[in-house]
Amino acid sequence: MQKVRKALSESTASTPMIYYHSQTPGDLEATLAHGASLTCGKLLLMRHSVRPPFPPGVFHFQVDLTPEGVQLAEALGTRLGTQLISLDSSTSSRCLQTAEAISRGSGQPVQVRANPKLGDKGVFVQDSDRNHQYMVEQGPLGLVNAGLRGDSDCGLNPVRAATQELLQDLWKEGLPEGAFRVAVTHDTMLSLILGALGGRQALDEKDWPKMLEGTLLWVEEDRLCWCWRGKLHSQPRQEWLG
Repeated sequence: MQKVRKALSESTASTPMIYYHSQTPGDLEATLAHGASLTCGKLLLMRHSVRPPFPPGVFHFQVDLTPEGVQLAEALGTRLGTQLISLDSSTSSRCLQTAEAISRGSGQPVQVRANPKLGDKGVFVQDSDRNHQYMVEQGPLGLVNAGLRGDSDCGLNPVRAATQELLQDLWKEGLPEGAFRVAVTHDTMLSLILGALGGRQALDEKDWPKMLEGTLLWVEEDRLCWCWRGKLHSQPRQEWLG
């Protein structure tokens, strides 16, 4: 995994990228290392693996992973191994391919489940046309921050309620001790979830999830806990999981 990550980083180091197109994959090491110290069940909620960049202002729903993106996802699956018990994915091809590669890498007979709540249109989008137009005009970061502020003209559902709905859906089968569930989604959705959990009113470009980057969630007594980029956070479980 590290060799593929290093080669991909070197091949794109001289090419400036828009924040949401960065071809340098996220570093999950600190997050996974913390997960290894936990005996409880865990949910890895993540952005898909590496895809090609889109033209400026264009947002394609169906686009495939790069060969490097497939290799990185397979390597993540190998890392999870026998702990992996389920894979949910947005219905977009890049998310499904990420989940399928993780399954192959794990060596476990885990079937990928397409979950529309993770994308197309997902739990956050209320008005697809208005949502798309706002993203074209303001960019993904502008859309996310409008949602976190509660703006009514960006085509999004109330972000806190949508986050609760998604987490409760992903948690409905429970998390057996020592197991990993993985859910593959998109950068905008992951940004909205992290912003909602953290009580943020706005994010900036450095907060934006990279490809193959995710947050690890678990429950400790009455707290919903998560690890994002190696930092630990928690909120009352009842507020998010009911």
